[in-house]
Amino acid sequence: MKIEGDQQSIKTFLSLLHVSDTELNNGSVIEIGENFYRTYEAWIYFSDKTTLWIEGYCAWSVQTCLIDEHFDTNINLVTVSQDLNLQITIKSREIGLCFSEHYLIKNGEIIVDQCEAYDYFYFYDEEGEFIEEEREIEFEALLNID
Repeated sequence: MKIEGDQQSIKTFLSLLHVSDTELNNGSVIEIGENFYRTYEAWIYFSDKTTLWIEGYCAWSVQTCLIDEHFDTNINLVTVSQDLNLQITIKSREIGLCFSEHYLIKNGEIIVDQCEAYDYFYFYDEEGEFIEEEREIEFEALLNID
C-alpha cells in the first residue's frame, strides 16, 4: 500500500496509527497491524515526508480488512483518505482463494476497485514451486505499485 499526501496529512495519519515522529525516520520499519481489522502483520515504511508504504498480511480481503466499517477499529481507509486528502494505492494477492485486488482511493473516492481471479496452478506446480522464472516475475507483478 502506498499513501501519499502533504506533510501534515501524513503526520496526522501516523498519529492515527499511534506512531510518533521520534519512532519514524527514513527507512524505519514499525509494526502497525493492530490498527486494522483482521490484520495479522503490517509494517510501515517512511520513504519521505509525503509518502508512506505499508505491507503486511490480513485475513480475507482488502475490502473486508481496510475499507469496510468495523466496530473494533478506528481506521477506514476511504474515510481517512477523505479527511486527510490522501491518495492511497493498494494491491493485494490472496493465495488461498486465488484473487488479487487493486484499489486507488483519492480524497475519499474509490477511483479503482478491481478484483480479479488468477489460476494458482498457472504459476505453481504440484510441489508448490514456480513453474518458470517468467511466471514468478508475473506473479510478483500482481503487487507492484509504481
